[in-house]
Amino acid sequence: MGNLIVGVDTGGTFTDFVIYYPEKHNIQVFKIPSTPHNPVNAVIEGFDLIKEKTQTKLLIHGTTVGTNAVLQRRGPRVILLTTKGFEDIIEIGRQNRPRLYALEVSRLKPLVPRDNRIGVNERIDANGHPIVELTNNEIQRIEQILVDFSPETIAVSFLFSFKNDAHEKMIAESLKKRLDVPVSISCEVLPEFREFERTSTTVTDAFLKPIMSTYLADLERNLVNHGFNGNLSIFKSDAGISSSRIGTSRPVELLLSGLAGGLKGASFSAKLTGRVNLISLDIGGTSTDVGVLHNGCESIRKRSEISGIVISTPVVDVETIGAGGGSLAFLKDGFFKVGPESAGSDPGPACYGKGNIIPTVTDADVVTGRLHPENFAGGRVKIYPELAEKSIQPLAETLGLSLEETAEGIQRVYRNNITAAMKRASIERGHDPRNFSLLAFGGQGPIHAAELGESLGVKEVIIPPFPGAWSAMGLVASDYRYEQSLSLLTTFEKSTFPQLVERTKHLQKRLLRSLENDHISLDAIRFEWYLELRYLGQGYEIRISWDKDENQQIIESRFKDAHKTKYGYTLNTPIEIVNIVVVGVQSGVNPQLRIEAMTSDLQGPPSAEAEIFYHGDWITAEITTKQALRPKSKFQGPVIVFQEDTTIFIPPSWKAILDITGHLFLRRVD
Repeated sequence: MGNLIVGVDTGGTFTDFVIYYPEKHNIQVFKIPSTPHNPVNAVIEGFDLIKEKTQTKLLIHGTTVGTNAVLQRRGPRVILLTTKGFEDIIEIGRQNRPRLYALEVSRLKPLVPRDNRIGVNERIDANGHPIVELTNNEIQRIEQILVDFSPETIAVSFLFSFKNDAHEKMIAESLKKRLDVPVSISCEVLPEFREFERTSTTVTDAFLKPIMSTYLADLERNLVNHGFNGNLSIFKSDAGISSSRIGTSRPVELLLSGLAGGLKGASFSAKLTGRVNLISLDIGGTSTDVGVLHNGCESIRKRSEISGIVISTPVVDVETIGAGGGSLAFLKDGFFKVGPESAGSDPGPACYGKGNIIPTVTDADVVTGRLHPENFAGGRVKIYPELAEKSIQPLAETLGLSLEETAEGIQRVYRNNITAAMKRASIERGHDPRNFSLLAFGGQGPIHAAELGESLGVKEVIIPPFPGAWSAMGLVASDYRYEQSLSLLTTFEKSTFPQLVERTKHLQKRLLRSLENDHISLDAIRFEWYLELRYLGQGYEIRISWDKDENQQIIESRFKDAHKTKYGYTLNTPIEIVNIVVVGVQSGVNPQLRIEAMTSDLQGPPSAEAEIFYHGDWITAEITTKQALRPKSKFQGPVIVFQEDTTIFIPPSWKAILDITGHLFLRRVD
């Protein structure tokens, strides 16, 4: 085994690779087209491009396999076992109306249809006391029903199991002996109150278990066959790394794995640049992800929804929209629209030459001169400018505009969509963009970064060293992270501080046992304690950090400050402790980054200038490469900067300076 660290981030259009050489602190990046029909193929194809692949010590993988499975509802047949009388909780949900004034509301179907939900004759009360005992006869009855159902995976969610998990564990143990199928139980997946969220999360975990187990086994087998003899780790939804065993034991924690890398990349940029307030803007080929880093901390939320499926596990607080290089431009009902429909990686934009004839944002970027065929994906993807023009021409004729004007119109609508998402992620969450810097990355981010920063009103725009693969860099720069939670539902008045400390210590021991069962190394793990608090009577809580050396007054003050920031007010009512949370953190790679250590096979630009269509006119822009720049290099737009993983466009009236870590800082010239 060598010492190479490899980060692999699978996106809808491209799969990004970052290779880190710890001894020399060298970084190499590249992109290859994703293979949606089997994402393993792209990972293996990219792995084979690494010259010293057999020296890989650790491969960290961010994947969208779970996300796509839920979005497409393509997966195993799940059977839900729940307390008799509560079979429909997963469908009733919270009675929220997605469209407030719609007279007819249609909901997406849950992952488990009604016929696959089985009521079990057992009952635990709100204090954790059995009302109806779970008998051996009842277990045998359920087992016989399941034999007839031939389930592929089973979810178990009993009432108040977070107070008393005996019934869930009893039936799960019996099922594992009788049936050779995966079983998810809510007391292990989410031992918290809120019956609907706990059940939905457990069902999703059960749905994903066969899918992720098969995918990770296939990935690991293929990697080994191609010379990999290191450790495989998986990136989780909470921006932490985990052993690949999590993919088989708690796969719901990987559901939004593909979204989390960007925010972790922003966290790494904050560490390198000293900018602790960042708006993270990751624009790829299919989607745009916007997150906020406030005071150096990533925003994490507990409840999320994907395609109508609610889960309650920690995930990065990211606003996602269907806007990327592959977003399709078209007229619908008299309106000019760009996205959310996408050409993806296959067939991709029209300029790929794979048969698509509908214009995309990438085609518009080619027509306006922002993208050049010789610098697309490091030259690994061939671009045909004439096909980009041909795709836009019918739309231009319909609109009565020139080819270039239509292309610029596509770009403007596209940027407006992204600006709206940035405002939702910042202003609607209580943050003033004027106090933030915009970190723009992804293959598409640097092409439109300056104009997006200007529309949002940020103080500066930052382009990271290799923006096209910065999400993959976020994987490499992450720590291992494991979490355990438990519902308390008590006020500070009813629970003394020493009692709270003892309960948290007990939860910490439970987390340690869980890690031991997953065969995870316990070396150098540090623990972080959190309380999820709310004012008594509120519906949602805020996570607050604390430790045993503090006191109740400090914690209450911290909660009130956080509540004021998020909601704009505080109350003089009792504060309720909803959940206690323990997080185990193990330091990861901690890469060092210097601009001179970044390697690239990119050749010099074919010419020194390029013609760019900008604000209705053709202008002449200088062309340079990132590797030709040196720390403290200063220049003013219009400039096109080639990189192996992306293209950076610096408009007129914008100046740029490069720092020693390779970050490019853009500011508007007054």
